[in-house]
Amino acid sequence: IYGREIAETLRAAAEQAALKPVFVDTFRPQLDNQIGMIGRLKKAGATHVFAGGDGDDIAIMGRDAAQLQAGIVFAGGENLRTPPGDVPYSLGTLMIAPPEWADVADPKVLAAFAAQKVVPDGYTLPAFAAVEIAKAASGLSESSGKPLTEALTGQDFTTAIGPIRFD
Repeated sequence: IYGREIAETLRAAAEQAALKPVFVDTFRPQLDNQIGMIGRLKKAGATHVFAGGDGDDIAIMGRDAAQLQAGIVFAGGENLRTPPGDVPYSLGTLMIAPPEWADVADPKVLAAFAAQKVVPDGYTLPAFAAVEIAKAASGLSESSGKPLTEALTGQDFTTAIGPIRFD
């Protein structure tokens, strides 16, 4: 279900941006080859494909595209975070997902979380960053006399996960 939902979300966003796909299909997951679908993609002239499948499916698509010399770049969602199975990801495979927040977070914040035995998984660090922004913007609003909404725009906020700016 995740794959279909993310693919549909991307399709709808592309449509709103007036981007028209050259090919839309539903693939059968967990097959040991996707030659038929890759052939249809190649025939349609697809060069960049977003697939809402798991890592193994996207790796197989990449392998089969290389065998058919289709010249297709594949992209997927967070399911690509998992290590590849028997078939490695093709060179250039893209993952569209937020970063692993613990990999980019301020080490001091991670140490403070560890001291409290808090595992910074999921949205823990982005939520912490949101609180940091709220606190900083509130202080700016009070000191400048400007509304909070104005304090939030036009500047960088230093957070546990890096600088954040609102436009």
